[in-house]
Amino acid sequence: MNEADRGIAAYKATADKLKKKRKKKAAVEEEAVTVQVNRPNDTDAMAKDKAKRGSREAESGEKAGPSSTEKLLRKETDNKGYRKVAKFLLLLGKEEAAKILKHFDPSEVEEISLEVARTGKIDNAEAQALLAEFGVVGEKSKGFKAGSETAKSMLTAAFGESRAKRILTRVVPETREKPFGFLGEIDPDQILLLLKNESAPTISIILPYLPPQKASKVLQSLSPDLQRQVIRRIAKMKKVDPDVIVRIEGVLKERIRTQGRVITEEIDGRRALADILKYLEYSQEEKILDDLASSDPELSQDVKDRLFTIELVFDIDDADLQAILRDYDDEEIAVILKAKDERIQQRILSNLSSRRQLMVREEILSLGKMRKSDVDSATKDFVDYLVELDDQRKITIHRNDKIVD
Repeated sequence: MNEADRGIAAYKATADKLKKKRKKKAAVEEEAVTVQVNRPNDTDAMAKDKAKRGSREAESGEKAGPSSTEKLLRKETDNKGYRKVAKFLLLLGKEEAAKILKHFDPSEVEEISLEVARTGKIDNAEAQALLAEFGVVGEKSKGFKAGSETAKSMLTAAFGESRAKRILTRVVPETREKPFGFLGEIDPDQILLLLKNESAPTISIILPYLPPQKASKVLQSLSPDLQRQVIRRIAKMKKVDPDVIVRIEGVLKERIRTQGRVITEEIDGRRALADILKYLEYSQEEKILDDLASSDPELSQDVKDRLFTIELVFDIDDADLQAILRDYDDEEIAVILKAKDERIQQRILSNLSSRRQLMVREEILSLGKMRKSDVDSATKDFVDYLVELDDQRKITIHRNDKIVD
């Protein structure tokens, strides 16, 4: 084979190799395309998987996402349209409203509940417009009785009685029951049985919430040592954790149920103690204040100041009050009466002669502005004088005449 023939043969061999290589490459690409066509893409897979999950949720009763109506309501709450949402829920009725309320945040639930409690009448035109706006066409409203009871009913259906009560108490304070109100109808002797073996801290929380006359009877029946502890605690009390009150109420209610019948709270403990002491016999009252003074003179004096006020003029006989007022000149009486309410002024002026009444009234007008501390000081001196005369048995203060057995 000459040189030319060998060149042609080499060329053909190279061409054959290139041809085979191209065929092999084409076959590989064709196979790849076939696989890609037959395999679902990621979006399709996600869609199918989502559909399967939705099916499983429907079968298992799991909570689905918000409906279109709920989305519209959500838009309203985002824009602070709580009143409109509240009215719409009223139109739907308790059961449907409860289902929807579950989709809102706690703060939104409170705002909506407040508006439910506040809402008045919804006329028919507004009702139909609201139903249409939120996509409830052709649906008749289930009635729209508003108020705190309706709000409570909705919340109870949605979240249970306990949580409903907590929410409503926060947003509508007037719905809050007075602590230990259920003890109001129970006899003091029966209250003592309920409180048997209770500690001084517990009793001191309960007594300020009882009617003063009833609390005083309970206090008198305590042992001297327990009585002193309770009195000190009440006098120093300022705030009580509402959760503590709820726990104590729960224990007492359960005790009443099992035994048979034989509801941040701020307390002015010193005021409460003064109110209780008013219904004790004078000797007991004096002993309690003396005991308190031995451990805390400032506290004892403050309670005494609250116990003995200008209101004592209503507990003194007219003849005694007239004699006392003769010890004061017109200007002194005018200062005592400065800024007092009409009841106090009338009580004192009515025990003066007609001429002195005119003189005292003129003195009050001529006094002009006075420092409150000066008026308070003159009033305190007058009250202290009344108490001193009572101690000396020169007059009688009839505070215990308010008790009728």
